[in-house]
Amino acid sequence: MSDINNIERIKLEKLLVNNGYVLDFSNRTFADFVYENIGIDIYSEKYSDSGESKAHRLRTFWKKEGNPLVAKLLFALLEYYREIIIPSTGWTEEVEDLYKTAFGIARRLEGTFNEHIEAIKITSEDKNFETVGKSLRQLIHENKPEEAIDRLHTYFTMFIRELCIKHNITFDSNKAVHSLLGEYIKCLNSKGLLESVMSERILKNSISIIEAFNDVRNNKSLAHANKLLGYDESLLIFRTVSSVIAFINSVEMKIDSKKQQTVDDLPF
Repeated sequence: MSDINNIERIKLEKLLVNNGYVLDFSNRTFADFVYENIGIDIYSEKYSDSGESKAHRLRTFWKKEGNPLVAKLLFALLEYYREIIIPSTGWTEEVEDLYKTAFGIARRLEGTFNEHIEAIKITSEDKNFETVGKSLRQLIHENKPEEAIDRLHTYFTMFIRELCIKHNITFDSNKAVHSLLGEYIKCLNSKGLLESVMSERILKNSISIIEAFNDVRNNKSLAHANKLLGYDESLLIFRTVSSVIAFINSVEMKIDSKKQQTVDDLPF
């Protein structure tokens, strides 16, 4: 079952569906198109729950199949739209917006960005941290890494500050986030919490990456009136920073687990 929500479905249908039709396909050409692109018989009984029209079968397909398969067919339909439909109808501002939205939905379902949502955890009871985390997760869900960059920077700053407090690392509010990360990594090393030299080096290299992130946040994100960084570079940054967050989360889970084991072993 795909996780296309109602708003996304409405936007997809505005672009792809009209009065029961899907683009300009006949029953036969629609069946052939779906089979050639994803190897499925769209006219099988499985997709007839809501009705026999092409639109009904497409909606049922969206409901019953998983994200990767739904994304694959959406990409194929969008390519068909661009190559076959647009030359005869032309672009309008509304169509271009719908096309970009549909492409973003397909990308989200494909998992190119949504996979990073699990790294973004609400690890504090602080309401501001919770608000930032929720808004960031929503932008991930909507496949908008360009708009998520400044939220990610804010989240990472709060995330590292919370860890410094947890590990009794003193700092003032003016200390840059990459410097805080450096202090946190020193703490992990001093406690023998990293199992390999390579992990240590990767984390130390991330300090300079986070330092460069400051410039992106200030000059290429919605933090100010900037021209936004493009999708692909935003996605690269997001993947890199979220991978650091995910690793740190795993280290902290091990620390918490050891503390709990110690408590459980105490005689009472």
